[in-house]
Amino acid sequence: MSDTIGKPFVQGLRELEEREAELGWRLLLNESVTLHRGDDSLTVVGVENWSPQSFFPSTGDLAKASSGTEGSSRILLTHDPIGDPLRCHAWDGRSLPAMTGKRRV
Repeated sequence: MSDTIGKPFVQGLRELEEREAELGWRLLLNESVTLHRGDDSLTVVGVENWSPQSFFPSTGDLAKASSGTEGSSRILLTHDPIGDPLRCHAWDGRSLPAMTGKRRV
């Protein structure tokens, strides 16, 4: 976590993560998980905060989260805590090439 975020905020975030784990939820913090059913599979790639705002620094690491998933059918999940819901900041030119290897789909 960045030093620009106060300790109470970080402590609250850790407590939230613990509560979610108690509920059986798995947070994908710059990591991926592959789900299998029969011969089919789907990889879910989870990226942490991806925001241009300094209050919520970008801690997302798409390269780390998607490492080893090349060639898989993938869904990208990311979090932008104060972004415009109609404009995902994750699609700022880094995600598409990282997930597809192409500039345009």
